[in-house]
Amino acid sequence: MNSIQIDKQTLNDIFVQAKTEYPGEACGWILKDAGGKLTYFPAENLQDKYHKLDPESYPRTVKDAFLMDSLKLNNAIEAATSAGGELFSIVHSHIDCGAYFSEEDKLQMSLPDGSGPVFPASNYLVVSVNKGEEGETAAFVFNPSTKDYDLVQVELV
Repeated sequence: MNSIQIDKQTLNDIFVQAKTEYPGEACGWILKDAGGKLTYFPAENLQDKYHKLDPESYPRTVKDAFLMDSLKLNNAIEAATSAGGELFSIVHSHIDCGAYFSEEDKLQMSLPDGSGPVFPASNYLVVSVNKGEEGETAAFVFNPSTKDYDLVQVELV
């Protein structure tokens, strides 16, 4: 996969949430229905709640990390799959920097042995928000031969 296609409305929905949650990271997921329509589902970034409860295990805050409710995400994946759809993308924002897949992102989104992604998303989408304004958009797909995430082009349709 050298590119992904995303519609302007879905990307706009992502940036609306990302700018609203700035200066914290936003997160969510995109589901693709059986007909190919994409829908973005914003999620609550739980990072600060976990940091407050256990700062040693969760040293990062929403300024540089995200944590979603995996039960809600798994329930959404199951519902989409049972209706003929799929999880298209896991989404998060970066604050006052570029849209890239950091080493922390790779660690959090990969199985413990590094053999694949945690979630069955076809891609991982990162957007950046700089000083409260829309920035870059980048997508990454897992490459099983290198056990790393490759940058792919994002095509607006």
